[in-house]
Amino acid sequence: MNILHKLSQISTSKTIQPSFQLAHVLLGLMIFDQESEGIGRYRLETELTLSEGKVRSLLKYLKAIELVEVKKKIHLLSKKGTESLREVYKIFSPPKEPQFDYSKIVIGEFVRYSIIYNAIDKLKTGMDQRDEAIKIGGSGATCLIMKGGQFQFPPSPMSQGTIVTVDIDVKKLDYSFSEGDVLVLGTGKNQYLSNLATIAAALSLTDAS
Repeated sequence: MNILHKLSQISTSKTIQPSFQLAHVLLGLMIFDQESEGIGRYRLETELTLSEGKVRSLLKYLKAIELVEVKKKIHLLSKKGTESLREVYKIFSPPKEPQFDYSKIVIGEFVRYSIIYNAIDKLKTGMDQRDEAIKIGGSGATCLIMKGGQFQFPPSPMSQGTIVTVDIDVKKLDYSFSEGDVLVLGTGKNQYLSNLATIAAALSLTDAS
């Protein structure tokens, strides 16, 4: 079973409130991955934009499925959690703040991006990704495809077959990319929501959608 399918069971579990989405789970694991010394619930509440009760339930579930462990009252990513997250990173990269100029692609002070590997066949116009970003509380999302050695906007009825390319300084990308990859830029009113927007949009281009 795909790792994203396994993790998506969290959002459908009877023990978890239905407001949880897979994007919250993944972002939570990513935050743990960045902090080897562990983190507290308050920071998770802030970065996941969830209430104390929901974060408490999420941590309880992550411990139950052995993705997170507790040592000296500190929550840490377990070995199993690390391995699971590495599998996720083979599907799409974690959201990062772009160092390249995105002013001609999206408008917003808080922007994050991710590369979804070999996802071009799953992308239509990019509207579905925008909608998923908005559903989770973000402002939106914009998709670019890597085709013919260039980043370009996906086809749409408005473009009438015209290919619109985007000039991105690839040296400023934090991740490697290949033909057929999709670059997603998620936006939000703060850095936390832009992270969630990016992950939600990325997930809609995977087998978890």
